[in-house]
Amino acid sequence: MVKAVKYIFLLLTVINLTSCGNFKNVSIDEVEESRVRKQSGSKVVVETRIRVNNPTSHKLVLRKINAEILRNGYQFADVTLKEKVKVPAHTNDYHSVLLEFDVINIMAVITGTVDLTQLDDSFTATGFIKGGTGLLSKKFKFADVPMSRLENLLDTE
Repeated sequence: MVKAVKYIFLLLTVINLTSCGNFKNVSIDEVEESRVRKQSGSKVVVETRIRVNNPTSHKLVLRKINAEILRNGYQFADVTLKEKVKVPAHTNDYHSVLLEFDVINIMAVITGTVDLTQLDDSFTATGFIKGGTGLLSKKFKFADVPMSRLENLLDTE
């Protein structure tokens, strides 16, 4: 679960870096900790602390995440953002982020068939992230991105 959270934030950073001038120098430098805050049936709420470097003169807001984690082409989990994340201008601070995972095949996790800390290329991410500055917002779409590529995308920018 920790790696999935980290991959989603790495993906957000890469998309922001390549798609909008206001996000050019914004980065997510560290995922400090992740913990399960609540679990009910197949829904798992994960709280994670991330360090966001926002050297721009604009407050950034992460408004929405709607993504699927696929395993071998089959839907494994849906991921949504529980609360908006506001990042003030000219800051390099930690922010708490709440993500809700709706795991389609919860038995794979319970029985240990899937180790969420070791997501390989059989897992991909598809969906969108909506963020912006002030009144401007943009929807960043992504499709079938392998987990290992998510981890290395920042090296190519």
